Amino acid sequence: MRRNPEHTNVIEPEERLSHLDAGPIPNQNRVRQNAEVPGSDVSDELLREDGQRADSWLHYNKGAEQIGSSPANRITPETIEDLTLEYTVDTVNGLGDCVAEGQEANPTIVPGDPPVIYLSQGKMHVNALNARTGEGYWKFEYGIEEIDASGVRNRGVAVWKDTAYVAFPDETAVPPRLVAIDRYTGEQRWEVNLMTEEQREFDAPLADRLFITQEPMVYDGTVFIGQSSDKAAWTYLLAFDAETGEQRWKWQVGKPDEWVGETWQFSSGAAWMTPTVDPTSGTVFFSTTNPDPMLNGVVRPGPNKHTQSIVALDAETGERKWSHQMLAHELWDYDASNSPFVFDMEVDGEERRVVAQAGKVGWLYVFDAENGRLLERSAAFTRQDHWGEGFLNFPPAGEDNQKEMWPSFNGAHEWLPESYSPQTGLYYTGSNDNVMTVAYDSEWEYDSSKNYADSFAIGGYIGYPDTADVESRVAAIDPATGDIEWTHTLEDVPTDSPAGHPFTGGTTATAGGVVFHGSSGGHLVALDATTGDRLWRADTGGRIAAQPVVWDDPEAGTQYVAVTSNSEQLHVYGLEAEPGDE
Repeated sequence: MRRNPEHTNVIEPEERLSHLDAGPIPNQNRVRQNAEVPGSDVSDELLREDGQRADSWLHYNKGAEQIGSSPANRITPETIEDLTLEYTVDTVNGLGDCVAEGQEANPTIVPGDPPVIYLSQGKMHVNALNARTGEGYWKFEYGIEEIDASGVRNRGVAVWKDTAYVAFPDETAVPPRLVAIDRYTGEQRWEVNLMTEEQREFDAPLADRLFITQEPMVYDGTVFIGQSSDKAAWTYLLAFDAETGEQRWKWQVGKPDEWVGETWQFSSGAAWMTPTVDPTSGTVFFSTTNPDPMLNGVVRPGPNKHTQSIVALDAETGERKWSHQMLAHELWDYDASNSPFVFDMEVDGEERRVVAQAGKVGWLYVFDAENGRLLERSAAFTRQDHWGEGFLNFPPAGEDNQKEMWPSFNGAHEWLPESYSPQTGLYYTGSNDNVMTVAYDSEWEYDSSKNYADSFAIGGYIGYPDTADVESRVAAIDPATGDIEWTHTLEDVPTDSPAGHPFTGGTTATAGGVVFHGSSGGHLVALDATTGDRLWRADTGGRIAAQPVVWDDPEAGTQYVAVTSNSEQLHVYGLEAEPGDE
């Protein structure tokens, strides 16, 4: 069905399903439709096969297990010189400086003839595009009349059957919500308020302190998602029926009976990024982040249970199978924020299912997926130094007593997706040396009326040195031994603005022996997966704060690589060649 490109389909608020309690709707949503999306429904089988298919990228970090590795193999160290720009897609939202940190969304690729790209972007928009040409099918615009500079982050769209799912918003006055869209027409089907009944009834302005940044995970008819916050709130891990939006279960991170006194009320423990599913055991893994206030642990005694942890839940019931806390009573905002990985690895002569995660602290952790036992902690892939007196030291008190902390709040590696290659057995991660000064506020007291603008959730003081020896790299780590096999320094990353900000994009491994990485210096870089040598790079014109997404189009005989950047464009590169050996 073809429609006038100027046609606007306005979805009236009263048409939404009121029983889902979506909360107040500030404005109208609309769809700008050029044509309906071609193709067929995304089945459960197709979602299960995503990790093994070269022609798709259906989950945030490729496959339910999220190992960030594509079986596509037309691009190799020998052929990559022929990789060229196919097209760009404008992602400008008229937000100006609001996108200073870079577009953060990964495209979702649904296979077909032609394949289809689903791409979210700032100001709560979703696009459906022809993956061969970049031509648009439709654009969904969520109805927010006013949005500030902090409210532009969105990291992706999930798909299941005939529906696309996106979570909005990030740091606006609107409660966070899950929105279901007809993936063929772009018309909204339903939306659900992601605040639980307990949170909506709580005597504190939690709607202003909870938000969503992640792409949802859809698996076996269930949407899994976690609440985000760095504003001294308390959070849940959630599951919803993918057909109706009805809540299936919820799991509170900071539980009142596991925290001292009333400290659970500012426990945070947010799940910033997409959870991971292990289909073999029916387990969903969430990574949870720091407790609040970040720098002041005096006011939250105890281990602050389930923060800075990998939490393994039964995907069907939400019952906890295990949790492992990587940093108890964490004091430095060293989030375990990025999505966990699930893969098979030899342990003591036997193949074991493992869960791995590398975050801000600068170590790769590897756990037994069945019971959470720590199997390996890698060598440090960042400079770890707290005021020249070791590492993981208690912050000093008082604004005038700030001391240097390596790494900074941005960490050795932030929320960006990483990758594991079954071909090389190596784990590829961005790696940063960055620094800031910190001290905690000994006068801090909990006040439910305060917000992040008051530096309330930091619980202290921060600053940046004028000069420092900072840099960014890509590091390859052997998860079985913890050894760092190689590092590649990113020469284009700015090191002077300020010293705490060196930052890298995500990594993507491929079966062709190439690792792609998005540099915050604006270059899409291709490295030899075995040696770390640079094979190729392209300037996107703006900071990359997302992951390169790779897919093979067998009908076109082409392998594609796509990445969003702060040039306010989606850049899509292609190479036409014969596929390599399986």
